[in-house]
Amino acid sequence: METARATPAAGRASSPPSRRASGQASLYLAALRQSESDADPELAEKLCHMLLQGEEQGLKARALALLAKICNGRGRFPEALRHSKEALRLDHTLFAAHAAKVEACGGLGRWREAIRAASLCLNVMKARRNRVDTPRRGRAASLEELLGDTVDNADTPASRSILLCVRADANRRLGRLRAAVRDASAAATLCPSCAAAYAIRGEIFYQLAQWKRSAADFSIARALDRQATHGADPLSPFLPTRAMWRSR
Repeated sequence: METARATPAAGRASSPPSRRASGQASLYLAALRQSESDADPELAEKLCHMLLQGEEQGLKARALALLAKICNGRGRFPEALRHSKEALRLDHTLFAAHAAKVEACGGLGRWREAIRAASLCLNVMKARRNRVDTPRRGRAASLEELLGDTVDNADTPASRSILLCVRADANRRLGRLRAAVRDASAAATLCPSCAAAYAIRGEIFYQLAQWKRSAADFSIARALDRQATHGADPLSPFLPTRAMWRSR
């Protein structure tokens, strides 16, 4: 009789955390929607702070990464850097947090730190690709089910190309032109439609007085920019894009 009473009690105890996780996931998705296309970033910020009061560590990390992204968009780079670092302490594999940290470092002009952050992000993404995935159980699996397509899975050629562009531009600003050319060329190879890769490499060739190669890259960048749906690449604000080749 005592065993029979214990079983339903255990079932009732496990139900509330599941409901809480579902509610927190819904809150995160709402914050994500409000932050996209600048629908209502202030509301998104408030929702993220509400998520930080919860118990789900995976959602806390994502909320902090989203806060960092919002702060970057508003030019609040010191806050963005702090939030991204906190997110990475909770989940060092979270691409959104790495990307926000890279952007914040660039916005603050911390080029060496931006290079380190971009390199670390690329290494983390490579490790994730090489890792043999094993079935997930428990809270991690339920979190992925609740978040659906919004689970951090940004390891695409375009995202890797953008990170290489960031590193190339940071190296260019530090006078490391050979390293900058290597990164810009790798970005162009990885994602041939990335206008910024050609723009950055064109600027480097211009600094090296390699006029023909510079002109060729700027010409490609202009053509790709005209083809872009929104008129520019989805790059961080501190990265040079159209303004760079317009001055050449």
